Amino acid sequence: MKKRVLAVSALVTDATDRVLLIQRGHEPAKGLWSVPGGSVEEGESLEQALVREMWEETKLRVVVGTEVWVATVALSQDADYEIHCFDATVTGGILQAGDDAADACFVTASDYLALDTTPQLTSLLAQAGWPKRPQLHPTDGEPP
Repeated sequence: MKKRVLAVSALVTDATDRVLLIQRGHEPAKGLWSVPGGSVEEGESLEQALVREMWEETKLRVVVGTEVWVATVALSQDADYEIHCFDATVTGGILQAGDDAADACFVTASDYLALDTTPQLTSLLAQAGWPKRPQLHPTDGEPP
């Protein structure tokens, strides 16, 4: 029977609607791109784990917002990861790949399409509203 691992991740976007991704530096899913996050350690709240994981993987300090999804993802043959993803706002630090990440960067929706990503990530991001769709103004689409 597969073990179940409690994990967290962060959905961070910038003013131009780029999303923060990391390239996983270790198993599970080594080499694949995903939102930053990781396993919750014993005694940690989900929020504490997310703040720690963000620092470890991206060297960014964050404030944790609302939960945007909960999903069970099979990242390895022996474990299913119950991932709680939260909106997060960057409050400090300088973006760089940390100890668990091979790379870390903000990507546009078009750049995202060329990346090898972790299972279910594309649908989970869409469920959370990324990428944002352009807002129509009341006069858009009406003849002049």
